[in-house]
Amino acid sequence: MKWALFAVALGSIIPLAGWLRANPSALPKVWMIIGALPFVWGIFPKREIAILGVPEWPGFTQGFDVSLLDLIIVGIYLSAPRARHAALPFKFSFIFYIGVVLLSAFQAANPVATLYYVWQLLRIFMMYAVVARACTDARLSTALLKGLAFGFCFQGAVVAWQRFVIHYVQVPGTFTQQNMLGLAAHFVIFPFFALLLSGEKGWQPATVPILGSMIDIFTASRATLGFAGRETGETNHDCDGQGAMLNSAACVSGYARYCPEMNA
Repeated sequence: MKWALFAVALGSIIPLAGWLRANPSALPKVWMIIGALPFVWGIFPKREIAILGVPEWPGFTQGFDVSLLDLIIVGIYLSAPRARHAALPFKFSFIFYIGVVLLSAFQAANPVATLYYVWQLLRIFMMYAVVARACTDARLSTALLKGLAFGFCFQGAVVAWQRFVIHYVQVPGTFTQQNMLGLAAHFVIFPFFALLLSGEKGWQPATVPILGSMIDIFTASRATLGFAGRETGETNHDCDGQGAMLNSAACVSGYARYCPEMNA
């Protein structure tokens, strides 16, 4: 069953790319879904599969995982016009880091386990490149931020239920534990906080930082609260709206980095 579902999902990439190319007006909706997905897919029983892996491996990555989000991102990449190129910050440092990790496999006690991490880094880079390209279009960056806001509001409802109905002392939301929830929350709080400081109007910049503060407090996580205080103090008050939108590339690429371990 696992391989049948994977084959169906893999075979859907080309039709998805073709549909997006023929219907570019649907792209904002797709990016809204991508923004919300990391915060809502924890309620689903299966979101990714390991092509090859060892679930008992004690390291951070346990296999060559492929998620639904990866397949959507590949479909979007294939649908994009080839003539359009976006500047990609940190491209060379990113590639250099992946190369160093790959070389370390030759001296590792378990080279295959090291390659698990290399594969995850390649997934991150793919996500980062596609999101950075999308953020050059104001429609798509706005849709991505809107999706992040909607997904974060859903997460806030889950946190409120866990804290006030089933009385968790440290709420994990739909993630595996409270530190992971706090880390994910920061990827959303600070872009919207920057938008708020830049004078952006609307319910999202006003609501998301307050909701994020509530989530941070209910995690009762020292790392979460300490990081929140430090980053809030260092947020640039001169950040413009477009700069804050471009921060969403870092947000979603961060999800790709942590999703295998964060989601329940």
